[in-house]
Amino acid sequence: MYLTNAQIRTKARRLLDDNIFGKDWLKSAFISTLMILIIIATSGSLITLSNKFVDPFLNSVITDPSILFAAEILLYVVDVLFIFVPIGPISVGLSSLHMDLVRGSGAIRISKFFDGFKGIIDNFQIGFMYALNIVLWSLLGIFPGIYFGYSYSMAFYIRKDHPEYTWRECFDESERIMEGNRWRLFKLHCNFIGWFLLGFAFAGIGLLWVLPYVSVSTAVFYEEAKLSKE
Repeated sequence: MYLTNAQIRTKARRLLDDNIFGKDWLKSAFISTLMILIIIATSGSLITLSNKFVDPFLNSVITDPSILFAAEILLYVVDVLFIFVPIGPISVGLSSLHMDLVRGSGAIRISKFFDGFKGIIDNFQIGFMYALNIVLWSLLGIFPGIYFGYSYSMAFYIRKDHPEYTWRECFDESERIMEGNRWRLFKLHCNFIGWFLLGFAFAGIGLLWVLPYVSVSTAVFYEEAKLSKE
């Protein structure tokens, strides 16, 4: 018997002390801050280097305007992908952090977040391939992008459970687990729209508390969906 979305959210809040100023929720808010800073620092540095060196180089060697336009479009896509460079290690780290909580560790252990930076090359690869697949499928329209985004959404949790898996094996297992569950997870995430609006209302600072709530809820969903497929 599946948990309802309301039950999943209730369980997530209970795991986070059911108090936005509780110890575990505050620890998770700190991790959210750290995560955002890592993404900004890493992707920002790569995009800056690209704009400083690659763009001028293209302008100096390509004289045909149509070819230059195509090259700049490609460079833009690469810049978008740069934003996702740290996503793999961060997502695997969050999966490890919150799956431990869901499975009864008793408290948030910040050190678990850094598990995502062990085997960083493999974790980077899974994050990059996730982003690349979403970008490519989205070129066909928003629906394919969303559909495959949810199809592969459990890949980071699977990577935590099976560090020996390749990115392709993580994707395949995620597709298996999400068969019949994509719509359920989509509806679960839609339930947080109000929370995100509230987070933005507080100058975006409230998102530091909303993101852990969404992440723990998704971890609860994964655990239930995985067990239902065994």
